[in-house]
Amino acid sequence: MINLVQRNEFLKSIFPTGIGNSVMIGQIGVSLGNRCSVNIHTQQCPAKEIAKWGKWGENFNVIVIELLGCEVKSVSIKNFAKMIFGPTSFEKVDDLIIIDYFNNDCQVHLEIGDMIFQKCSTYII
Repeated sequence: MINLVQRNEFLKSIFPTGIGNSVMIGQIGVSLGNRCSVNIHTQQCPAKEIAKWGKWGENFNVIVIELLGCEVKSVSIKNFAKMIFGPTSFEKVDDLIIIDYFNNDCQVHLEIGDMIFQKCSTYII
């Protein structure tokens, strides 16, 4: 996923081996101008400590990766309220980034031309 995102230097520094495929899509927004926002939640421990976040497992155990997308081609969502951490695929097909999430109760399919990293936030569950 990280290699599909522009301005990904920070993400590469905290996840040098990449992000596992068990994530949660916590937010999807689509706006005029063919833009979208996507927040990806991961329970993967970062490879390095970020002082302002505190200590993994004590102050936070989820990292939210906030992305902006452009050239939205397709959005399909079924039962978004049933979203949980689960297998999510990110792939580049031709000029599109395709994000697919599926569990028994929820499905998400996004086709986006480009994704740009904005920031990370954290929380504990």
